[in-house]
Amino acid sequence: HSRIWNRTITVKPTIPNFTKQIWLDKKLVYNPEKISSVLATINYLIKTINPNSSFSVKLKKLISESPEVNIKAMGFPEGWGNDPFWN
Repeated sequence: HSRIWNRTITVKPTIPNFTKQIWLDKKLVYNPEKISSVLATINYLIKTINPNSSFSVKLKKLISESPEVNIKAMGFPEGWGNDPFWN
């Protein structure tokens, strides 16, 4: 398999202008060519289907348990974990 955490995504998710649910903090800049934008889209869709989903909690735990992974290379901005979208 190939690694995905620091790849450039060629099919980028479109960042919505309007959402019914909470979305990413506009002050934080996510790179649409990185996996962070794909994970944000997945998190949004899962929370729309199941508001009690633990996807974001598990993702944050996995990232915190993997200090060797460069989250900047994943496209996550500094302070992303404090964004209410991920809680």
